[in-house]
Parts: sequence; structure tokens; C-alpha cells
Amino acid sequence: MLLVVLSGPANSGKTTVWNRFLAKDTGYVGIPETEFELLRNMRARFPGNDDEYRAWITAPENYAPMKEESANRRYGHFTGLSASSVFSGKKAALFDRHFICDVGYCEMRNTQPPSNLLQYAKAISPDMVFLFEGPLEFTRRADTGRFMNKEEAMRLYGILKQSYERMGYLPIPVPEFNPDREKNIEARIAFIETNLRMTGLAKK
Repeated sequence: MLLVVLSGPANSGKTTVWNRFLAKDTGYVGIPETEFELLRNMRARFPGNDDEYRAWITAPENYAPMKEESANRRYGHFTGLSASSVFSGKKAALFDRHFICDVGYCEMRNTQPPSNLLQYAKAISPDMVFLFEGPLEFTRRADTGRFMNKEEAMRLYGILKQSYERMGYLPIPVPEFNPDREKNIEARIAFIETNLRMTGLAKK
């Protein structure tokens, strides 16, 4: 099974493209992000207090266990699908963020990556990585538990790129093609499809 990854910083638009791509091409099996539920639950501990929540979740002693749990959930989801018949006849698995992305996130937070995260990052090797440039129009969306600010998101792009390069991968940059949101989504999907066709991973 070939593995394709969509990566990028907060508000880069990757998850929207991931959802649209899967809806358009049923030849791929989606491997979703696994942090949203964890973050929502943690956010609920600090109702109405964004600053306190941000200080708590970004502390290494709290951030590392969250990444550890997230990695276990993603790995379990992927291996569960691999052991089933879901992948039968499919072209590839499409990840909304890979374990290597989370290694980069840990680096940005000055947090030692959990051992399981490093293990999964090495064991599950992507065949192609698309790195979304961003962020686009930025909102914190604190009610979802997401806490990254715009400056961090801009810095994260370079960290993600370096994280993949250190592990021997060359991410393909996915730029913003059009200021119109819908046209930009379609252009990004077309860009990914073109690159996949060049490698034989998509329909001709």
C-alpha cells in the first residue's frame, strides 16, 4: 500500500483539501488527524480562559503525553485498516498529517518527542509528501482546542520541511494558487493529482 501525506502548519488548508480529495477520488483511504478530540477534551478543562489553556498544553510535561496518545491513536487506526479488507483495490492511503509532522511539532515546542512517535515515524514510510504553504486567513478557533498563533504557524512550515528532509524525504510544496477560497482548493487538488499522475499513483 502506497502512502501519501498532506502536511502543513495550522490554517494551511490541508485538512479541507484532504476531505475534498477523498470525496472526489474514492481510490484512496483516508487516515485522519487524531488530535482534535484530545484537544477539545483538554480545552474543556479551561472554560473561557484561552491563555491558561495555552500555557498548560504547551508545557512539555503536558504536550509530550498528548503527542504520545495521538500517535498511538493514529497508528492503531492505520494498522487496523491495514489488517482489514478496506485497502483492497485501493491506490493509496492518504494521511492528514504523518508521525513525522508531530516530530516537527515537538521540536517547535522544545519538547522531546515520545519514543513511540519516533518509532512510528520510522516504521510508516511515506511514498510522497505534500507540504502546504500557509497560513491562509488565520483564526485561532480556540473552541476546538487549537491554540497555535499565526507567528508560530509561519515558523512551523520550515520546521516541518526540515523534519522530513532529515528523515530522507523531499516534500513537494503546495502553494496558494488563488485568493478565492474555492478556486484555491480546486487548484491545490489539481496540483496534487498532477504530481500523483507523474508517479503513477493516480488515474491517467
